Amino acid sequence: MRLQILQNLRARGDAQLLRIVMDNLLGNAWKYTSKVTAASIEVGKRSESVGEVYFVRDNGAGFDMALASKLFNAFQRLHVAADFPGTGIGLVTVARIVQRHGGTVWAEGSVGEGATFYFSLPNTDWDDSNLIVDATGVANLPVTPGAYAERATHLGS
Repeated sequence: MRLQILQNLRARGDAQLLRIVMDNLLGNAWKYTSKVTAASIEVGKRSESVGEVYFVRDNGAGFDMALASKLFNAFQRLHVAADFPGTGIGLVTVARIVQRHGGTVWAEGSVGEGATFYFSLPNTDWDDSNLIVDATGVANLPVTPGAYAERATHLGS
């Protein structure tokens, strides 16, 4: 398993809710790479005129882009539950949280080649108590190699 996290990754928003976003996106990345021999997950961001765009990319099961419109709807699964268990509400939760922050969420993927999930957060003035700190701030950001290495062990990676 290769996990690459952008140094000093920061986001402004409701810290609790953004932790839920990252937990769902990273949880899915772990789940859908669990059957890949040389699994890889990357977490990063890019700046655009509308604000910051964050992404979680993996080389797992991927999905058919023709079905992408179903990804962010409750109980809409693109994979058989026996292959990849789940409730079907993780991505709809992500979408609602990101929309509450004034952002958007979308995904790109290819069957057998992986997926990238993106979300944008507008350039907004949040009070610093709601700042999710960089990836080295273990207590404040769930995007740390240690936190997800433990999860990988439980998933048998």
